[in-house]
Order: sequence, then C-alpha cells, then structure tokens
Amino acid sequence: MKEIMTPEAAASVSVSEKRGLFWFYGEEDYLKKRTAERIIRGCLGDDPDGFGKAVIDLNGGGTVDDIASELMSPPMMCPCKVITAVGFDAEKDSAKTFSAVTDAVLSAAGISAKEKDPSFDAGAFPDTVLILVSRANEFSAQKKAFSTAAYKRFASVFSPVCFDIQPEQRLCDWIIKSLARDGLSISRADAAYLSDRCLGSMYMLRTEMDKLTAVCGERVSRDDVDKYVSAAARDVPFALSNAVMKKDPAGLVKLIASEKAKKGEPIALMAAISSCVSDMLKVKYLAAAGLSADTAAKKLQMNSYRAGLFYTAVRGVGVKKLEDTALACYETEIKLKSTQQDPWILLDVLSLGMR
Repeated sequence: MKEIMTPEAAASVSVSEKRGLFWFYGEEDYLKKRTAERIIRGCLGDDPDGFGKAVIDLNGGGTVDDIASELMSPPMMCPCKVITAVGFDAEKDSAKTFSAVTDAVLSAAGISAKEKDPSFDAGAFPDTVLILVSRANEFSAQKKAFSTAAYKRFASVFSPVCFDIQPEQRLCDWIIKSLARDGLSISRADAAYLSDRCLGSMYMLRTEMDKLTAVCGERVSRDDVDKYVSAAARDVPFALSNAVMKKDPAGLVKLIASEKAKKGEPIALMAAISSCVSDMLKVKYLAAAGLSADTAAKKLQMNSYRAGLFYTAVRGVGVKKLEDTALACYETEIKLKSTQQDPWILLDVLSLGMR
C-alpha cells in the first residue's frame, strides 16, 4: 500500500516521469484543480488541440469502464496523455467504489481482478497519467475507510494524495501575494480575518478577492471585508458553525429546514456540524490546560480569529457537555450512513439536543 503523498510531490513525480495513477482527496478542492492543471501543463505544455487530455465525469455519465478504455488507449499525436476522472464519490459505499475502479484498472493492465494482493506497476501504462478526483463532499478521510481491505487493494494501484485545508499562515501569505499582484495591500491580521470569513476555502477566497480587487482602492481593510465579503461568504457551513457556537438549536433547525427545501446534502451538513463541535472540544481541552487562544491556534493549526471565537463559545460550557455533543454527532453520522431513517429528522434531533 502506497504512502500518502503531498500535492507538491504528486505534481513533481507525474511531470518528471510522465506516468502514474493518483487519487486526489481531501477538503481543499481549489488546490486539487490547480495541481491537476499544473500536471497537465507540465506533461503536455500548451497542447492547444487537446490531444493529450481526457476528462471523465463519473457523475455525468462517465464510468470506470471509460477510465479503463482511456488507460488502454496509447497517446495519439502527443508524447503522453493525462486522464482526469472527476466525481469519484466514495462517501456512501467506499468499499464497493474502491473495488470497482481497482478492478477496472487491473483488468486494463492485464491483471486478474480476482487477485486480493495484486502486483501492480504504473509502468503498465507508459506515458499516461491518471488523476482520480474526489471532491470534498465525496469522501470523508476516516480511519475506518483506510483500514478496509478494499482500500488497501485500491492503494496498491493508486497513489493517494491528500489536500487538506491550508494552515492560516500559508493562506495569509497567499492572500497577501494574490492581492499584491492586483495592486492591493492587506495587513496580515485582516488577511486572517478574510480567511476565516471564507472558512479557509481557497475557492471562496479566490472569488472574494476578485470582488475586492474590483471595488477597493489600494488597500483592503477589515471594513471592506465586512462590507463586500460577508454576504457572499457566509454560506451554510459558516452559519451552521455560528449556530453551534452560540448553542442555538432553533437556529440550527431553521438552517437545516432551509437546506432540505433546497435539496441540500444531509451528510455535508453533518460534516460541518461535526467539524465545528470537534474544534470546540479541542479548544476547550487546551483552554482547560491554561493555554491562550493564540497558543491553541498555533498548536491546532487553526485560524487565530476563529480560535478566539471558539474560546468565547466554550467559556461557559463544560468539557462533559462538549464530549457528549461530539459523541452525539458521531452516532448521528453513523446512522446517516448506515440506516434508512430520514436524514433530516436525524439532524433535527441532533440539533435540538444542543442546548
């Protein structure tokens, strides 16, 4: 089973060797897109006619058989090819999903899909790079998924590449440099504030920075962030986090009802709630140990502004209450993924317990 790679390592290896099978997963979708673009440019150059590019949308009619067909087809009119398969959703039935794509790749390489521990070499597909992409809501990186036989077999074929939400320091550096290229300056404190307002999402940050570039003069202030960014970036996950921090069950139920009406995804909402509760519990442990908000932020690699909000939120809440809430989140998530109960009712029950 292959070790988890960094995005930088995956891009370097694929461009230098012009081959390899990679699986992109994790929370940071923007970096997945940019890393895939970097690999395509590095392997194919400009490739104006697109002969070396193939895109398969597994949520838009594409199948794992299409992946196998592309792997078996050698590069034509180009030195190598890069296949990008998006929409690899392993959230609901990961074992089945991992097995299906593994079997397809092994079959394309002439290896029996019945082998439990296949000996696979990326050299089976020379001059070919395959990037399998799971969006943030299409796979939750949980230890139990990584411990299954289906995943271990899958990881003997694909090199897993993790795309985590970036630490505050790196995001602030990126924000400052990006705005500077557009002729704007911003203080590091205000960059951290903007990052938190956008939940650390580089996709959201890129959109909001484009907006700030269009409406601001030479400098972006916190007032500018409040005025121009809040309406666009305070999306459902942010509102959910606020409701959890404020211990506002009625607010949570209202938000959940709104998402249900818009045909939102219950599991994605559950993930947002669980993440917030988990962060609150971590901050509570550190606060109880006497650490300051800034020190806790550094230890947890958490946005300092957000850590301050959590410190305020947990000040009047006991550790036992937060632990019980975290356990309730875990149990609700298990029920969402393993039972036929109405997911919206499960979320409502969880929310009403957060008093």
